Amino acid sequence: MKRFALLAALCTATTAQAAQDTAGLVRFVACPVYRDTDAGRKSGCWLTDDRETGKRWDVTESPYKPDWNFAVLVEGRPSANAAQPCGSPALDPVRTSRLDIPCT
Repeated sequence: MKRFALLAALCTATTAQAAQDTAGLVRFVACPVYRDTDAGRKSGCWLTDDRETGKRWDVTESPYKPDWNFAVLVEGRPSANAAQPCGSPALDPVRTSRLDIPCT
């Protein structure tokens, strides 16, 4: 009986940790848009729209820049920084993964 109680306690703790890890996570598929900011060389912003929430997110900080010809999977958490240099809230850290879904 003690083993069962210990196992139940461990499962509950693991489930709570997993729920906490995904809290605030933003994940969606979108076609990226490049916006030139006219602030010098390579100063543009990559933006994506989450259709479910209607929010536009800045994904410029992604280590893998999107290709506007293909959809991307966007995963990240909203940045704690309130500044919006591209006109949209940023995701930080953010990852974009190119999908084989054409954007036309």
